[in-house]
Amino acid sequence: MPIAVAFRFRPELTALSSSVTVVAYILQAVAHPAHTQPQASRFIAVQAGYLLWIGLAAVMLSAVLEQRTRRVAELAERRRELIAEALSAGERERRTLAEGLHDQAIQNLLSARHDLEEVGDAGGSEALTRADAAIGTTIAELREAVFELHPFVLEQSGLEAALRAAGQRAARRGGFRVLFDLFYPRRHPQEVLLFGAARELLTNAAAHAEAGTVWVELAVRDGSVELAVRDDGRGFDLGVLPQRMSEGHIGLQSQRERVESAGGRLEIRSTPGRGTEVEIRLPG
Repeated sequence: MPIAVAFRFRPELTALSSSVTVVAYILQAVAHPAHTQPQASRFIAVQAGYLLWIGLAAVMLSAVLEQRTRRVAELAERRRELIAEALSAGERERRTLAEGLHDQAIQNLLSARHDLEEVGDAGGSEALTRADAAIGTTIAELREAVFELHPFVLEQSGLEAALRAAGQRAARRGGFRVLFDLFYPRRHPQEVLLFGAARELLTNAAAHAEAGTVWVELAVRDGSVELAVRDDGRGFDLGVLPQRMSEGHIGLQSQRERVESAGGRLEIRSTPGRGTEVEIRLPG
C-alpha cells in the first residue's frame, strides 16, 4: 500500500499510509494465536522493521516524484511564458515593419506614381506608361505584404472582419469559394494568435488543398473560443506530418505550439481525398 500511494506524489499521505500499514501489521500479528510461540516477538519486530523500511523508501520516492512533477510543471509554465514573449516580440517587429512599409515605401511610390501620371498627362512616352503600371503592381504587392505582416483591420474592425479579409485573399489565390459562419460577440485577448492561425490554415488551403470550397467557422461555446477551417480538397495522410516537419514544413506545428502555449488545443483531421479540418479551441 505505501508503494501504491507513493505514486500519488503526496509524501505526507505516503507517510501516513506507511504508519497505518506498520501498526496494522503489528496489531494483527499480536492478535494472532502464533504470537506466543518462541521467537515470535523477534519475527514480528523484523517484519515490522521491514515494513517500516519499505514505508520510508516509499516516502522518499514520493518526495522525489513530487519534486520532479513540480519542476516539470514549472518548466512547462516557463516554456509557455517564453513562447508568449517570443510571440509578442515577433508581433511588435511585424507591426513596426508593416508601419514602416505603409508610411514610407508605399507613400513614396504613390508620390512617384502621381508624378508619372502628371508627366503622362503632358504627353509622356510608352516607357512612362509601363513604369506607372509597374509602380501600381508594386504598390499592390506591398499592401498585400503589409496585410500579411500586421492586419490593421484586426485592430480597427475586429476578428470577424479580419477573417473575412484573409479568407477572401486566400480564395483569390487558391481559386476556391470561401464560406463564413462567424458568431463572435466579444473580443478575446488572443485574437492575434487566432488570426495568425487562421491565416496559416487558409494559406495552406490555397497552396495545397486544391479545394472547391473552404469553410471558416468562429464561435464562442461553453466559455471557449472555437475556430475551425475546413475544406473539401484532396486531404492528406496525417502520418506524413513528422516527415514534412523534418523537411522544414513547420507551419502547422508552430501554430500548435502557439495555441498550446496559450492553454488551448489544435486538432487536425484529414483523410486523403476527403478534405481537411483543423479546429482550434482557446479558453475564454
